[in-house]
Amino acid sequence: MGGARDGASGRTGSEGHDGTRGAAAAEPVDASRGARRLAAVVLGLGILLAVVGLARPALHVALDEAVVPVTVEEPGAILGDEPEGLPADSRLELADERAFELVVAGLPAWQRALTGLGAAVGGLLVLTGAWLVRSMLLLVAAGRPFDPRVPGRLRGLALVVAASVLLPAALAGLAGAIVVEGLGGLGGTGALGVDLFALEVLPLLVAALLAVAAQVVESGRRLTEELEGLV
Repeated sequence: MGGARDGASGRTGSEGHDGTRGAAAAEPVDASRGARRLAAVVLGLGILLAVVGLARPALHVALDEAVVPVTVEEPGAILGDEPEGLPADSRLELADERAFELVVAGLPAWQRALTGLGAAVGGLLVLTGAWLVRSMLLLVAAGRPFDPRVPGRLRGLALVVAASVLLPAALAGLAGAIVVEGLGGLGGTGALGVDLFALEVLPLLVAALLAVAAQVVESGRRLTEELEGLV
């Protein structure tokens, strides 16, 4: 009977160890699967936003309208009555709480497409950033978070973030200036203006942090390789 108990105890202990090892092995598999799913979601969102951005010029051409972001000196007064002297076939619309848009009809097709160029470039940059994030997530899923390619991906992402702040805004401002100049200016609407360039500081700080993170990861990888060489 003692032998039977020992055998049963041995089987129970073996089953317990097997269960523990199985649970431990399942955790990396679940983490890897989650990283791959997140990578797929990120790439899907990037593709969707890129399609929306790229469709903006075609939409402007199809609708026979151009949208020009404008600055308003006194938003409260504009909300009550539109300023006098607006170009013909144009109207002022509220884009959000702090921004206004001048919607102009009857422009040449190339000008209408030009006003959507900034959004198209922004969509391509979003897609590029999504691809970079996806590639890093797949490296993590493969168990290689400190792969030599990761610092380069982080630097590329930093450049994409910085470009997404600078390029679309600059293109939108340039397109707006060209359209307004073609209309003969804003006439007597002294309360309205066109910004040639708008700079946002926070995304640039994010880009700088990504560049720093790339340097930290690369330095850590080199230090690890040196320590492994000493061992």
